Amino acid sequence: MRSTIITASALAVAIIIGPLGQPPSHDTSDPAVDRVASPTITYLTEPTPDDRAIIDWAVDRYHQAGLQLPDLEVAFPVHCNGKAGRYFVGQGRIELCK
Repeated sequence: MRSTIITASALAVAIIIGPLGQPPSHDTSDPAVDRVASPTITYLTEPTPDDRAIIDWAVDRYHQAGLQLPDLEVAFPVHCNGKAGRYFVGQGRIELCK
């Protein structure tokens, strides 16, 4: 399975940095925000309540910025070959390692 390490992925950064601070406030009157559809997030492994809150927060940041995310599958494996996370190219799948 071909995978790319997510070191520069904006979603991974938002998810990892999320717990360190409060998200900035956004002007929700921006018409671009209304044109962005919410992606379908499928959890392949059950997230903890904290994991789910961080992912919801990260997806909301994209939405508030008017950016469209693809539908995503998210897993939380224990082992990722020493990496914090992986993105599987063309599959819309992210693994955030524990």
